[in-house]
Amino acid sequence: MTLDWARPLIAAGQEDAGLTAEVLRSRLPEPATDFAYSADERATGVLSVAVAVPNRAGRPSESVSLTSPVEAAGEATLKAGVPELRRAAGRLSELLEGSVY
Repeated sequence: MTLDWARPLIAAGQEDAGLTAEVLRSRLPEPATDFAYSADERATGVLSVAVAVPNRAGRPSESVSLTSPVEAAGEATLKAGVPELRRAAGRLSELLEGSVY
């Protein structure tokens, strides 16, 4: 059964007609993983890895990502960039701490 929130995604061609909450949950990273990796999720031939940028309360509110066409990098290459993304997310969080953020 397609849920209301999924209809616009399906209509836009971003998801298959079989999208369910269970399918969406299956795409989430494991609980102990602090980054997300995707391949062909929103655009064919695009890989991405992302980490959360915590707000003042320590909760994720934004993210930073590294994205590449499949011809230029693979999963291992992108995942190798996760430590630098973590550093960048931490620094960005520090910089935003003094703002209205």
